[in-house]
Amino acid sequence: MTAVQREEFDNLLLLCGTCHKLVDAKPNEYSANWLQEVKRKHEIQTPRPLDLSQADAHNAMLLLAKHLAKAKRATQVTRQFTGT
Repeated sequence: MTAVQREEFDNLLLLCGTCHKLVDAKPNEYSANWLQEVKRKHEIQTPRPLDLSQADAHNAMLLLAKHLAKAKRATQVTRQFTGT
């Protein structure tokens, strides 16, 4: 997969933090093909409440990324002060 393909909306898979760590820790167990199949099945079963344009979805992802970066910085600062 090229870098451009990797960044396309169709390749987006949102996971909670726990699942994300689990998948990253065991790449042989959770292959790209397996993840794509799980995503495909989920998308078939899940109704689409909104019909967002790719621009809307992209903007939503940017907002999410900013929020996560802010939360990560807050966690890092907390760890600095608590020593954990």
